[in-house]
Amino acid sequence: MSLMPLSPTHPLIQIFLTKTLNELQSAAENELAICDRLLSEEYFPHSMWLMSLRASVLYHLHEYEQAEHQFDTILRIDPYRIDDIDIFSNILYVQDNKLKLSRLAHDYLTLDKDRPEVCCLVGNHYSLRQEHEKAVKYFRRATELDRTYLTAWTLMGHEYVEMKNSHAAIEAYRRAVDINRKDYRAWYGLGQAYELLSMHNYALYYYQHATALRSYDVRLWQAQGSCYEELGRYSGQVLATTPAATTPAASTSTSTSTWQPPAHWKVEPIAQPTPGLPQYVKKPPRVKNRTPEELEIISQTAARFASRLAQDQAAVLNPDVDTPFQDQLDVVNRLLPYHIFQQPKEDLDSVIYGKGKGKAVDYDLRTEIADTKFALECHKRLEKIRTRWRNIKIREGQRASPDTQAYVLAQAVLEADRGETSLLSTELRTARAELERIQKEQRASANAARVSQFSAAPTTPTTTTPTQTQYYRAYPYTYAQPYGNPSANATTLTFPATPVATTPTYSAYQPSGAIPVQLPVASLPALHALGIVPVPATSLPPEGQPQPPAILRGSSANGTMLTLEINVSLLQSAQMHGLAVILNSLVARNAALANANANSSTAAVSTTPTTTSVPEAEKKPAQAS
Repeated sequence: MSLMPLSPTHPLIQIFLTKTLNELQSAAENELAICDRLLSEEYFPHSMWLMSLRASVLYHLHEYEQAEHQFDTILRIDPYRIDDIDIFSNILYVQDNKLKLSRLAHDYLTLDKDRPEVCCLVGNHYSLRQEHEKAVKYFRRATELDRTYLTAWTLMGHEYVEMKNSHAAIEAYRRAVDINRKDYRAWYGLGQAYELLSMHNYALYYYQHATALRSYDVRLWQAQGSCYEELGRYSGQVLATTPAATTPAASTSTSTSTWQPPAHWKVEPIAQPTPGLPQYVKKPPRVKNRTPEELEIISQTAARFASRLAQDQAAVLNPDVDTPFQDQLDVVNRLLPYHIFQQPKEDLDSVIYGKGKGKAVDYDLRTEIADTKFALECHKRLEKIRTRWRNIKIREGQRASPDTQAYVLAQAVLEADRGETSLLSTELRTARAELERIQKEQRASANAARVSQFSAAPTTPTTTTPTQTQYYRAYPYTYAQPYGNPSANATTLTFPATPVATTPTYSAYQPSGAIPVQLPVASLPALHALGIVPVPATSLPPEGQPQPPAILRGSSANGTMLTLEINVSLLQSAQMHGLAVILNSLVARNAALANANANSSTAAVSTTPTTTSVPEAEKKPAQAS
């Protein structure tokens, strides 16, 4: 069973032909008509793929405005469509639409930065801003994401040409040729790169390949003509781009094969050179009909110009360097001849900029437009400044007093305010110093009261609140109060006790001495965690050797309380902090227990008078009656 062939008017056949010609950069008006017919109501009126294909055909036909309008329609229907967005960026680049291309690059970069089309879009954005290094970076990223992405290789070559890096441009163009040998842009780029290297034979070879693929493009013929002109071949004949001419050596002037345009082009035959002149001499230009007076004036002007130029050249070649300048006229006469060394700006631009990626407008025209815009902007700003100055003068004339007097008065007011502010600042600093002095005195008096409170401890125990001051030596330390429950923990020292003086005195705390402290046995794990391990007094090392920070002097009769001597000078800052936390917790617990005992005793005392006062209250009304 054989497959039946499709008719040439079938939509699939027409779509295939249009897509193929579009990839070969050979789309024409016929393909545009096919796309319009396929987008009609009879076939696929809402197909965005066909809309994108039609926009690509318009791009290859250099109908940039219509192509931009078509892509705008596509993005209005589907704002997140990434396919063929690189072609849209090429259209905006050629039209020099920086604002729209920048907005498009920002939107799609946040949408999906790992698509080669988006990288190509961002590269075109940076290329339009003349940031060629960043453009090359994004084009290279596009080729890393897709090694067969032809557009990225070609645009990377264009950027290298702009950067005057011909060798890197040639490498990029060769990669593009390896991917698709039927793309004329890579061949044309190779020709440009070799032309920058002044290798015109090689450039001509690649231009011929590009012309064979796109023979109706005027730019390619102009590039070939410039190469022939550089090679000095003015015969007016162009070598054929046949398989025989596949090497640069084949493009020599001895070749006899010539290219002839097709008959349907209706091109006039090439004029033969004037007989009697060599082939490398250009045909003399046509001379306008002038009157004898005009010809005489022209000849006299040319003679004067030539004689003056010769005098200037002689003055420059043989300058008078010994005689000093006499006056201004002498300076002008002796320096003016050096104008012959001035090189025109057009020649300098051709040397500096050379040939690069072509755009919709010429470089000189863009420069002139930019300079004109800048001049207009400066003029507008100058007019605005003049208008403001004029309005200020008008308002000044309308006032009763001149502005200079108002400025002097305002400055005097500001100076007075500044003086008052400085006085207030001085008074504020004095008040703060006085406040600090008063606070220091209050803190000193509070410390003195606290010291007197600790030094006036009772010497004899009572039945209600027995104390333990008789069991340890008196020492000037804040934590000298007993720890634990005083009523429940009566201690018996294992070392001879020294009687406590009845009137102890307070002395300043010396951090280098040992501090006696009574702690419950439950606090030993916390001390061990801090690195403070109490050593019994009988196990102390001899003098002259390092001593332990804590010494165990004794314990209570029931073994719940320990008497320690802690040498604060041997503790580290972390150990000091941890020991203070332990002692503060014990003090807080003792205060809570004391408050609980006081509350219980107060409640017991208050209940007893209540029971005895009832009869007395009953007696008073009886006596009154």
